[in-house]
Amino acid sequence: MQKSIRYVAFDTHQDTITGAALPGLSSDLAETKTMPTDLARPVKWLRRPERKHEGELMVCCEASGAGYVLCRALLKRGITCEVVAPSLIPKNRGTGRRRTGSM
Repeated sequence: MQKSIRYVAFDTHQDTITGAALPGLSSDLAETKTMPTDLARPVKWLRRPERKHEGELMVCCEASGAGYVLCRALLKRGITCEVVAPSLIPKNRGTGRRRTGSM
């Protein structure tokens, strides 16, 4: 039996952190949450869905100063996290639009 994956992405700002969770390959967001910039909050928010969800948790943070701080805090607490640079996401030529689907 194949394990399911829960994808979570964080957008970090000086005053807030916004998290968005996507169950598996569904196109519907399961949950979004905006919280104060307190590193304990996203950890608590991530651990709550883990109790309900069996399978792998894949987390990413935006490549910014605050994103790196959050990623290090998550790694320190045993939560695997990747840093993603939005500017490096491939775009379709001449459109400025992000590619969708497989690359």
